[in-house]
Amino acid sequence: MNASTTSETKNSTETGHSFWIYALVYGLLGPIAAFAKMGTVPLLIISVFGQTSARSLYANLKHVLRSPLFLAVSSLMAWGAVTFLWSDQMHVFSLIRLVSIIALSFFFVQAIETLNAHDKSRLSTVVISASIFLLSVLLFEGFTDAALHRILRPEDAVPRDGEWVPYLQMVAARGTAFLAPLCFIVAALLARKYGAWAGYLFIALSILAAIRLPMNASALSIALGGIVYMLVKWRPRLVTRLMYIGIACFAISAPALMSSLFTVENFKTFGLETSRAVDQRLEIWEYSSGLILEQPILGYGFDTSRDLGSRGEFIEGTNWAALPLHPHNAFIQIWLELGLIGICLSCFLLWRFWTLIDDEIDKNHDTAPSMAAFASIVTISLISFGIWQYWWIATWALVAGASKLLQSDASTS
Repeated sequence: MNASTTSETKNSTETGHSFWIYALVYGLLGPIAAFAKMGTVPLLIISVFGQTSARSLYANLKHVLRSPLFLAVSSLMAWGAVTFLWSDQMHVFSLIRLVSIIALSFFFVQAIETLNAHDKSRLSTVVISASIFLLSVLLFEGFTDAALHRILRPEDAVPRDGEWVPYLQMVAARGTAFLAPLCFIVAALLARKYGAWAGYLFIALSILAAIRLPMNASALSIALGGIVYMLVKWRPRLVTRLMYIGIACFAISAPALMSSLFTVENFKTFGLETSRAVDQRLEIWEYSSGLILEQPILGYGFDTSRDLGSRGEFIEGTNWAALPLHPHNAFIQIWLELGLIGICLSCFLLWRFWTLIDDEIDKNHDTAPSMAAFASIVTISLISFGIWQYWWIATWALVAGASKLLQSDASTS
């Protein structure tokens, strides 16, 4: 064993971590994001084995349990458990799994933060490599009509009844949901290692990949994330606080907006042309908002969106389910399931997050990449995925972990 290897082993031992476990986690992120998005949860589970001492494990766990942000999340989950008292279906195991994944997510981010500077620097290189791999696959799939997925999943190449976008292209496009928030962190890492041109190139190619694949939410999230990045660079504290106020106001008013303003009928009245996918989202949000107004304070119960959707109702004049497995909007789903109390707890959670951002600004940390990633995650969550989807929450943790590496990289450069 040479001197450098001995030094690396000593560094990892002193902090109670195994660098190679975290390198494996981020190294596998590229192929998992490209081909098997559900694998993000196992990645978090694997990361637990990166703790090489009971002392380190206990210290990180204690830090997580005392975190104000974790306590805010726990309050929301506790309210979700209370809603079982009047819910038609008690999704107890779904809540337990969700709480477990959230705890794993916090633990993962804390573990990354407590790595030594040398390991963080090496791990940032792994994140860059995995992200370049993911970007390369997505670009290839976008320009070849999902050729790799056709080889891996030939049974899904057969057209399905009623589909207006080939299913395999939709499957391939899911990888852009990982790339969209991660691209800002990776771009900043690239800029610090190789120059600004490398970061700009990565973001430009990420936008191209999102445009070439049929997931408009990802392209929109990168565009909005880029705007947030520039604004936070300009006035970090002012812009981040305005973001909180804006998001909180939208969260509280979402049902009213979706049932009276953002409707297909209003869009047509103003002569706005919308795609079939947009029309479908607007109809789902309007229908869900109608249900919310029938039970606005307490909601229907945690994870009951799928039960409400199983009633078999369709949007008038179409064969679209009025409510699929979830409303495709995080705030609408929280309103629907957890009511006004749940949305107030969500706003409290957002406030706790913003106090952490304020602390980072006080330390003169560059929060622009992290806030751009956050804006990207919020955008996708308000258009595409269910708020309780396990793999999506695990993705947030992986992005947050990469953000911690960026902070360390900035402090040592």
